[in-house]
Amino acid sequence: MKEVSIYIDTMGTIRPSTGYWAYVIGTMVNDEEKTVMDFGEEVEATLNFLQLMALFRALERMRKPSHITVYTDRDYLAGVINGNYLDIWAGNGWNTSKGKPVKNAEIWKEIWQQSMEHELEVKVVESHPYRQWQQSEMKKLAKELRNVDFP
Repeated sequence: MKEVSIYIDTMGTIRPSTGYWAYVIGTMVNDEEKTVMDFGEEVEATLNFLQLMALFRALERMRKPSHITVYTDRDYLAGVINGNYLDIWAGNGWNTSKGKPVKNAEIWKEIWQQSMEHELEVKVVESHPYRQWQQSEMKKLAKELRNVDFP
């Protein structure tokens, strides 16, 4: 299986507001690291949702079964994915063990579907090699969008 790393970062607030996500996908090709990156904006999004959107968008780019290690600075993804909650929630009709609907269930369902052909693990880290770039790009995006006059 191909080894792939996904580096995720977000910028937003705890409460729903406009926020930004970024990812870098890295893998080795002929002893050289190749990367693909993207970032985007979400309106009325929490930090947890931004994390999910970054992972969802990164997984959309995956074409072959891979062992994927996701690096993020938040526990949210790690707790769910490493704890195998996606399979549990799917078996419970996307309800928690207490019978309540899973938060962000629609995007979790998509991530669950995308991840089925991969081995997926999440590592929580304080920083990663692309964090500074991601933060810079998200700040640029936020500034550009604040200066747009919509008709």
